[in-house]
Amino acid sequence: MNVHTVDLKKAAELWAQDVSASQIAALFGVSRSSIIGFTFRNRDMFPKKPKKVSERRIKAEARALMPKRPKPEKSPKLPSPQKVAKIEANEYDASRADFQKPLHLLSSCECHWPLNEGSPFMFCAAETDEGQGFCTQHKLRAYRPRIKVERERDAA
Repeated sequence: MNVHTVDLKKAAELWAQDVSASQIAALFGVSRSSIIGFTFRNRDMFPKKPKKVSERRIKAEARALMPKRPKPEKSPKLPSPQKVAKIEANEYDASRADFQKPLHLLSSCECHWPLNEGSPFMFCAAETDEGQGFCTQHKLRAYRPRIKVERERDAA
């Protein structure tokens, strides 16, 4: 490449008009790299072009300036297993011992009440109403009646 083939003053004028290095190179019949080299060696004639800011960056900066939404309150922690009241076995649970099954053998229409605390866990397996997880006996033990809940709420 011959250095004299590029008119630096003309290239500097084009550079100032925001013409890209590739376009300047095409006008003079040289490579883009040679124009880039001229710009670095002659910074007084080829000042740095300001970086173009993308819309994405503008939006991100605007979001950063906006007030942050308050975080939702965390739900209260569940009590640890040591603090949960244990539901003691009763006569009905003892009568179901002959019919107990492991969980993987239960169908959707059988009671899922655990009868023991150890491995392997065994479950009641009594017949349930459709869509229910527990038989009638265990449902009464598992769920508190709604009346008590309303009384407690009114007292508070």
